[in-house]
Parts: sequence; structure tokens; C-alpha cells
Amino acid sequence: MKKTTFFLFVFLVIAVSLHFQNLKRRAYLGIKVSALAETQKADYKISKGIFIDELIDEELSSIHKLQKGDILLKINDKTIDSVHYLFSEMLKYR
Repeated sequence: MKKTTFFLFVFLVIAVSLHFQNLKRRAYLGIKVSALAETQKADYKISKGIFIDELIDEELSSIHKLQKGDILLKINDKTIDSVHYLFSEMLKYR
């Protein structure tokens, strides 16, 4: 009985481990962003981009050299025109 329970437990641990290894990873920058306000666009003389409001994961955002208050203009040489566009681009990198 004890051997059966032990083997069942080991099988369950392996099955769960294999399941989590197959989960798709998501791209993550560790930041909270918002659309640029019209005043920001006028102040910086830009028409597109998004504003970094907050650093959620400071270690990860420091790897990417992102800071609170930065304005993202491009990702992988593609101009960012909205928050939605940034997220749609990030979904490509799962």
C-alpha cells in the first residue's frame, strides 16, 4: 500500500512538472504604461509613443534600461502608436 501511494505521488509530481514546462511563456517588460497625453506630444514634439507610468519589476526593467517617465517610441524597429499595439507586439514573443 505504501509503495503504491509513493509511486502514485511520484507520477503526479512528474505529470504536473511536465504540464508546467509546456505552458507558453509571455513577454514581460515589468512596466505599467499609458497613452501619451496631447500635452506630452506637444512638449516633446512627437506624435506617437507610450508613457511609462510605473516600474512593476525594477530588476527586469533595469535590464531593459527602462525608467519611470520614459517614453517608448519603438519596439524592434516598429513605431508604437498605442498601448494596444505594444501588447499585440509582445504577444508575438511567447
